[in-house]
Amino acid sequence: MSSDMYPTRSGDTLNKMALYEICRDSRSITIQVRFCLIGEKPGTYSAIPLIKDDYANSEFWGAGDTEQAALRDCLAKIQHLSVQQLNALHS
Repeated sequence: MSSDMYPTRSGDTLNKMALYEICRDSRSITIQVRFCLIGEKPGTYSAIPLIKDDYANSEFWGAGDTEQAALRDCLAKIQHLSVQQLNALHS
C-alpha cells in the first residue's frame, strides 16, 4: 500500500492490529497481531505476545502471510511455556 493512501510522515510505520488472548494457568497472555500497511515490511503479518504491557522477546514473535498463520507461528513458539516462564524470559 502506498503512503499516498494514508497521510503519514516519511519514516512512519502504520499497522492494523488485532488482539487475541489465551488463558493459561489461570492467567492470560495477550497476543497482538499486526498487519504492516506502511513501514519496513508492508503487507506482512507479525504476532507479538505482550508481557506486562511490553513486547515479549523476539524469539517468541510469529510471522506469516496471513493473520492466522502469524498467530499459529507465535502460539507454536510459546506452546511449551507457562505464563510464569514467559514472564521470567522477558527482558
